[in-house]
Amino acid sequence: MNCLRAKNLLEDIENTIEDIKKFDYASDLEKSYLAKFLVVFISGMYEEIIETIISEKVEQLRSPQVSSFINKYLEDYFRNPKFEKILDLLKKFDENWAEELNKTEKILKIALDNIVINKNAIAHGNLCEITLPRVNEDYKNSKKVIEKIDQIILST
Repeated sequence: MNCLRAKNLLEDIENTIEDIKKFDYASDLEKSYLAKFLVVFISGMYEEIIETIISEKVEQLRSPQVSSFINKYLEDYFRNPKFEKILDLLKKFDENWAEELNKTEKILKIALDNIVINKNAIAHGNLCEITLPRVNEDYKNSKKVIEKIDQIILST
């Protein structure tokens, strides 16, 4: 990862996953709640990570006004980072960024969307049958999308 803060946030996710794995004695119901917590946590962290990567790029322009605008825009309007929404955001900056990200393998795109879809189901009181193994698998795959975003934005 090029963005140190984003790297640290990913490490926070991984540390949380490792901490939850220590609850091997938990009941199925407790594991269900832990899985639900994780998808909410990961989705929120992904929002923060993407905002951080973009903010770091914008700060390279050395314009406090532009940085302030972009940061406030992201805070107010960038939520639920499903793949298509991320593509739309990147297009606003550079069509090539979006084109490059869109080359991502379908399984990785789906994993990212699964995190957000399950988070939204939980937030709106809808049925969510996510399991810890599924969250772990979706995280491993979706993390590759986040790493690619970092590489695309901060390597140009």
